[in-house]
Amino acid sequence: MKKLSAILALSLALAQAFAGGAKPFKHTFDSLKGWDIRNGINYKIENGAVVLSGGQGLFFKRIPADPGREYELKLKGSGEGFVCIEWTQHVFENPFAKSPNASLKFKYGKTSNPRMMLRFMPQKSGKPFRIESVELIPAPDPEGWVRHDRNLLQKSAPTPPIVRGVAAGKIDKASAKIISDSNARAVLLRFSGKAELESLNRQIDAAVDAGLLPIVWLNADKNLAETWLAAKKSLGGRVEKIYALMLAPPSVPRDEFNALAKKLRPEFPSAWFAFNAPAKDYPDLNPIEDIKTIYCAQFGSSENLGAVAEFRNMTPAPFLALGAPELAEAFENANISWIVGIKPRELRAKTAQISRPMHKGAPAEKQLESLEKTFLKNRKPGTLSFAFATDTHYHSSDKPIIGSRTIEHMKLMAQTAKKLKLDFVANGGDMVQGAKKREESLADMRGVIAAMSESGLPVFATIGNHDDGVFWHLRTFKKSDASEVVSGKDWHAACVAQALEKGAVGDKNFPEAGYYYMDFPEPKIRVVNLHMSENPMTIGANGRFEIDSCGLLGLTQRQLDWLASRALNFSDKPDAARWAVIFISHMTVKPAMPNGKQFFGMLKAFTTGGKFSGENKGFFPSKISCDFTKQGAIPVLMSIAGHEHIDDIRYSSLGFLCATLLNDVERQETSTAPRRAIGEPSESSWSIVTIDRKNNEAIFLRYGAGTDLRAPLTRPAK
Repeated sequence: MKKLSAILALSLALAQAFAGGAKPFKHTFDSLKGWDIRNGINYKIENGAVVLSGGQGLFFKRIPADPGREYELKLKGSGEGFVCIEWTQHVFENPFAKSPNASLKFKYGKTSNPRMMLRFMPQKSGKPFRIESVELIPAPDPEGWVRHDRNLLQKSAPTPPIVRGVAAGKIDKASAKIISDSNARAVLLRFSGKAELESLNRQIDAAVDAGLLPIVWLNADKNLAETWLAAKKSLGGRVEKIYALMLAPPSVPRDEFNALAKKLRPEFPSAWFAFNAPAKDYPDLNPIEDIKTIYCAQFGSSENLGAVAEFRNMTPAPFLALGAPELAEAFENANISWIVGIKPRELRAKTAQISRPMHKGAPAEKQLESLEKTFLKNRKPGTLSFAFATDTHYHSSDKPIIGSRTIEHMKLMAQTAKKLKLDFVANGGDMVQGAKKREESLADMRGVIAAMSESGLPVFATIGNHDDGVFWHLRTFKKSDASEVVSGKDWHAACVAQALEKGAVGDKNFPEAGYYYMDFPEPKIRVVNLHMSENPMTIGANGRFEIDSCGLLGLTQRQLDWLASRALNFSDKPDAARWAVIFISHMTVKPAMPNGKQFFGMLKAFTTGGKFSGENKGFFPSKISCDFTKQGAIPVLMSIAGHEHIDDIRYSSLGFLCATLLNDVERQETSTAPRRAIGEPSESSWSIVTIDRKNNEAIFLRYGAGTDLRAPLTRPAK
C-alpha cells in the first residue's frame, strides 16, 4: 500500500511538473498596478488606456518568461512609439502604423532573465503613444520537448543544492578522510555490476562516516535496470544516504535513459537520478521527463561551459560537472556542482591545490579560516587591502526575509577586517532596500554603518539607487513628496560624516556632499568615493519626481569640479608621480551616463598629464575645464562597484580595471547565479580586496557565495 501511495504521489508531482513553463500574460490598462514608471515620463490613464507622451523615462513590467522560447506579443493601441523586449534584445518601432491591433513575434534569448522586461517608450516628438491592452503568448513547444515548472524545479533541488567533490577510484577510511579534510562534500563511487555491490557498500559506509555524500555511478551500459534492482536490495537503508544515483555512463542516449528512469522511479521514489552526457551534447538536449534529475556533463576542457549555461538557464535543474582538477575554478565560476577526478596516489596533493574552490561547501568557521590563511600567506608590504560588500539591500524585519540578515553579514566582515588589520571597509551601495519610510530607512542605514564600524577602521559607503527610496515611492503612482524620501543631507549625516571623522576629505564648498577621498601613504593610493545619485528631488508638472534614482545614475557639475580641483589634485605631494587612484561607486561610470563623457575626458587628461574641456546639456548639465599638465601623469588603477549583482571583470576605454562584484543579499537573481542557502555562508557574499601595484594585480578573496578573482590592474596586451 505504501508503495502504491508513493507511485501515486510521484505521478501527481510529474503531472504538475509537465504543466510548467511561463503562462500567458494579459493586461488591460484600467490601472497601472504591477507596472513601473521611472524618470519623469509623461503619462496618463484615459478611457482604459495608458497614454505616454514624451520624457526620457521608462514604462515597463517584468513578466515571467522562458528563455529560448518563441513568443507572440499582441497589442491594441494607437500612436507612435517603441516596444522593447529587455533593453534592446528586440525593438519594434511604431507597432500601430498599419493597424490598432499589432502582433509581434520574437524568440526570447537563451541567456535572458526568466523575468522578461517589457518596455514602452514614446517617440521624441512627444506625440501620444496609447496602449489599451497587452497580451504575451508563449508558442507551443516542439513535439517531444519537455518543459518543467521553473519554480518547482528550483524549489525541489537536492540538499545541498551545490556539492563539490572528488572521484578517486575505490576509497577506504583513510582516503575518505583526506577527501573530507579538503572540505569536499561529495565523493563519486563507481561500480560496474552485481559482483561489486559488496565493495560498494563498504565504500559508501566509509564515505558517510567521513561526512561525505556518496554519488553512485553504474559504469555499464547493459542490464541496467536489472543491476539497479539488485543494487537496491543490496544497499538497503544506504539508499537514503546517497546524494544521487548516476544510472548509466554517457554512452547511454537520452531516450534510453528516459525509459530507464521511468522504470526505476517506483523502486526509488525519493532518490535523485543523474543523467550522464558529454558537455558537447547540451546545445541540442531535450530535458529528461523525470523532474528529480541531476544533469551530469563530462568536460575535457571548459570549452562547452557556455552551452551548459544556456541549457541551465532554459532548464534550471540541478547540474553536476565532471572533469580534471584543473577545471575546478571554471566549474565553480559557472555556479554548478562539480566532481574532479584524482588518481589515488595524487589525492592529498591535488585536493590541496583546489582547497579554495573546494572550501565553498564548508561551514562558516572553515571558510573564514581558509580566507584568513590565504590572505596572510600572500600579504605583501606596500599593498592596499580592504573588505568590500555591495548590494546588501538591508531590510530590518522580525521575520527572516530577503535582506533581513545584513547586519550579521557586515559584523562578520568587520570582525575579519579588524583581525586582519586591513586599511578600511566599504559598502558599494544599495545598502538598504529602500522600501520603507524615510526615518525607517535611515535607521536601517545607521545599523549597517554601525555594524561595519565595529572594525575600528574607516568605513566607505557609496550611495546606491535603492538608498534614497525614490523608486519605491514612485511605484505608488501618487504625487511625490521629498519629505518622504532620504535626502542628500540625510545620507551625509548617516553614512558620510563618520568617514570624515576618520580623516576622509570632502568638499569644502559643499560640506554635505556624499563624495570624499582618503589617502593611504604606504601604498601611495588615493581612494575616491563617488556619489552616483545626487538626485535634486525636483518635482515635475505631473506631480512626480523628475529623476528616479533607480533609473538614472550620474555625476553633477559640483562633483566634477571637486574631482578636477581637489580629488585628482596631487600638487601638494612632492612625490605625486608615485601616487595612484582607485574609485569606489555603486555603478561603474560609463560614457553614456549623465556627464560620463566629461568624467572620462577628465580622467584621460589626468592619466596623461594633459588638458580637457567639456560640456553636457542633458540631465545634470555641466561645463568643465581642467589642466593636469603641471602635475604630470598619474595612473588610475581600478574602479570597484556593485549594482549589477554579478561578478564581472572588464577594462575601461583608458585601460584600467573595472571590477563589478556579486551582491551580498541572499537573492537568487537568475538560474545561473550562485545558489544561496539561508543560514549557510552562501547567503552572504563579501570580499577581501588587495591592490598589489608592484605585481600589477587585484586579488579578490571571497567569503560566502561566489569565487576568488584575480585580474591585472591594467588591460593585458593582446
